[in-house]
Amino acid sequence: ERMRQKEEQHEAFLRSRLERTMKSSKDRVVAMQRLAEQQEAQVRSRHEAAMRSREGRDRSLKAALQELSDTKTREREVEDFNRSLSQQLKGKEAEVMHIRSLALKNELKAHKARATKCQQADKRIQELSKEVEELASANPSFFTSASRAGKKLDWHM
Repeated sequence: ERMRQKEEQHEAFLRSRLERTMKSSKDRVVAMQRLAEQQEAQVRSRHEAAMRSREGRDRSLKAALQELSDTKTREREVEDFNRSLSQQLKGKEAEVMHIRSLALKNELKAHKARATKCQQADKRIQELSKEVEELASANPSFFTSASRAGKKLDWHM
């Protein structure tokens, strides 16, 4: 009987140890799941912000490129107009028109400078795309679970 009691005590000790180990393992799994969910939420948030930023920059870039094209067209028109006026006008009228032509050329230069800023926006878009791709490679579990959920992840322009 004494042997049986020792065995029962030993079994009870082993069971309590097993239960403690299982509980601590479950707690660690829950903590790891929470951490993974937090990281996924952060990645999702960064991705959404990057996409919104990229879309806004894309719109600005398209508008600036259109403005640049319009400006070049206007520049050609002004130059053609200036040449025709130079041939037609003499004396003070020609001088006044020349000054007006120079003012228009300076305005065109200002438009060109604004168009250059659009190129800087394009560079920033590329940097953000690279950051999103780095996030994707650093957290593949988020992108795998997102693709299983049917979400489309597209970062390329």
